[in-house]
Amino acid sequence: MVPTPLILSCGTGLSLFVKHSATGILILLLYVNDIVVTGSSPTLIHDFINCMHHEFQMKDLASLKYFLGLEVERTNDRLLLHQTKYAGELIHRAGVDSCTTTPTPISPSRSTNGADVSFHNPRLFRSLVGGLQYLTVTHPDIQFAVNYVAQKMHSSTEKDFHTLKSILQYVKGTILYGLIYSRGDLRLRGYSDSD
Repeated sequence: MVPTPLILSCGTGLSLFVKHSATGILILLLYVNDIVVTGSSPTLIHDFINCMHHEFQMKDLASLKYFLGLEVERTNDRLLLHQTKYAGELIHRAGVDSCTTTPTPISPSRSTNGADVSFHNPRLFRSLVGGLQYLTVTHPDIQFAVNYVAQKMHSSTEKDFHTLKSILQYVKGTILYGLIYSRGDLRLRGYSDSD
């Protein structure tokens, strides 16, 4: 789709388009053959979708439920974003389906079991780390641990893989977690540990 003068491409990439008008803002996210449309005005969104139907053969799937591994659950007063299906696929790929869960993503001492010899499948290690990095979109609680193992991507050891599996065991125990966006006042709260 070539952007018209009415829809401007954002400077951040070729797949995000924004239309500003007197009635509101329309945002269009395009990925291969999937389009997500949102905005501040239901009328603007409806008019745009009708215009698209006249130009292209397309199927309107109504409210967004799944997009690029992100699952969306909507009620009248909240929006839940999670990656339960995606996390399950990662857990299966790593072979930790039947493992017990862990209470934290990484050991505070960072000393784990496993030999300090090169990991036999560096491609799998990098793939799982990349998957975990994407999972941090809805699991910010694993960001530190994922960053830690990401530093080992080019020279991973058996010990590093054990740490990675520990993160996945934590994800298995928190697989239903996600981000909740509620209507009303947005009050940002931050918490930290002294470590």
